[in-house]
Amino acid sequence: YGNTIDIFAEEKVLTKQIMGIVTASIPLEDPKDPNSCNVFNLYKLIASKEETKELEEKYLKGGFGYGDAKKTLSAKLLDYFAEAREKYNELLPKKDFVAEILNDGSARAKLVASATLDAAKERIGYK
Repeated sequence: YGNTIDIFAEEKVLTKQIMGIVTASIPLEDPKDPNSCNVFNLYKLIASKEETKELEEKYLKGGFGYGDAKKTLSAKLLDYFAEAREKYNELLPKKDFVAEILNDGSARAKLVASATLDAAKERIGYK
């Protein structure tokens, strides 16, 4: 539906996705219900309790628009995922290296799974 936020997208693309979040058409000066707002609900997933309370107060006070809330969410997402975004961008051009790690992990997981399955079969008398 095109309603995702790609945390690993370029900053400009990420910001555009956030700014595209659908919000109510309540005038800037009016108070708003933070709990009925998707922007606020996303924000509180990654913000501290203090940050969430601060944003909630801005909604309830009025004079704070949804565009402001979206900018706040964008900044928080960029900050919250900064380390992961950096690592992603570091590994992105190293596809062979990543594939090698995944293949190695897969092989080790198969050994463990196979041993577990054999033990389970032994216990139920299947083997």
